Amino acid sequence: HRYTVTPISAGVATTPRRCELRVGVGALLRRVFTTPAPSPYQFTRDPADGSFLIATNSQAPPYQLYRFNSDLEFVETIPAPSTPPQLVAAFAVRDTGAGSEIWSILWEVPTPQNEPQTFEYVVQDASDGTIISGPFPLDLPGPPPEEALTYPTGMTWDPDTDTFWFLERNARTFWQMDTDGELIDSFDHPEPPLQDFVFNLGLDYDPARQSFTATTAGPFDERITKAVGITEQGVLSGESIPLDEAELGVRYGIVRDADRLWIVGALGGFGMIVELKAATDTPHPTDFTCVEGDLNTVDLEWTNGGVYDSVIVRRAGATIAILDGDATTFTDPGVADGFRGYTVSGVIGELESAPTACSLFVIGGNPIFLRGDVNNDGTVFITDALFGLDYLFTNGPEPACLDALDADDSGDFSLIDPLHILQYLFTNGAPPADPFPDPGADPTGDSLSCEL
Repeated sequence: HRYTVTPISAGVATTPRRCELRVGVGALLRRVFTTPAPSPYQFTRDPADGSFLIATNSQAPPYQLYRFNSDLEFVETIPAPSTPPQLVAAFAVRDTGAGSEIWSILWEVPTPQNEPQTFEYVVQDASDGTIISGPFPLDLPGPPPEEALTYPTGMTWDPDTDTFWFLERNARTFWQMDTDGELIDSFDHPEPPLQDFVFNLGLDYDPARQSFTATTAGPFDERITKAVGITEQGVLSGESIPLDEAELGVRYGIVRDADRLWIVGALGGFGMIVELKAATDTPHPTDFTCVEGDLNTVDLEWTNGGVYDSVIVRRAGATIAILDGDATTFTDPGVADGFRGYTVSGVIGELESAPTACSLFVIGGNPIFLRGDVNNDGTVFITDALFGLDYLFTNGPEPACLDALDADDSGDFSLIDPLHILQYLFTNGAPPADPFPDPGADPTGDSLSCEL
């Protein structure tokens, strides 16, 4: 919105005064300097007390973590879990119920070029920085060292599963890590910046809305320009929060509540935390589920967070229904096969809540199978690799589901696929492609038959 005030003196208009501001999603609420934290970089929040923590990329002593209270006022420093050149690459706070823990992924800065990188993770007491456990070695997949660095960033804690998620920036992949430091799941960033020079580091998770919020940029942007909503299965929810009001030269970590988004960065060499409006404070729906009932029909169900005037249901960001305020179910017929993302939000007056998200893979008429289960006995074992080798080379029986033999989901099968199964079983190789480890439909189309 733009406003102009023109003073009039003795009937003569004088020099007008103008101002403009954004109202609604993306509006600037406040900005504060991060003093005394130099070069703020990673950003997280303690779910127990609402305080914020900043890790810097400055190697100037003393290397510390910086705590700000929920009003963005500096409170204290906490000893960092490492000393330069080993810095915090990503961190998050876990609420154990008995106290808060800071979990950090550590890396060496500067990173040796064209050499394998080493990573560690360490756990601290969030109250005073005391090391609880670690450091432990952490095996992080990433691009080949001659192509790019492995770049973990944007760590966030999921209390529902007691696991952590972080972004590997250069491979554009979100990884899930358990409390043993094992990587247990991943999905590709559904809308990464296309430009390598755009520094994309922001990620947060909101369990109540079942949604990730991740930063990104448009195809011609020179810096991070928006934050998008992503479902737990890695599907874009359609939510988008503009970040231009932040007016930061560099934009790094983010923290998200239902109706607020905080971003840390720098402007003219000064570190800042900027608070933006992410949604109205209208209470959002919860417990949102989406399942395929009848063929290509998706059944949605949720719990309303307040007394709404209406409920809005969207698929892939497009409105597909505006329902009465007391509605808690909706059926979406005729949905095409593939991954589909939904959001539901409540409206009171003219104010719409933040969206709650869910997603699913619509199977339709596709067969259900387990990748790697070549002999169709419900498990993946050495017998499956042998069954595939017999079929390929000794005129053995044809598998009932050739898709199950296509272990790497290349759309074809060869010696590579039984070897893929054996390497997974005995040499810690990559697991079979989806659907694995649970049965499901083939997420990619091909000509292979599956007669189950």
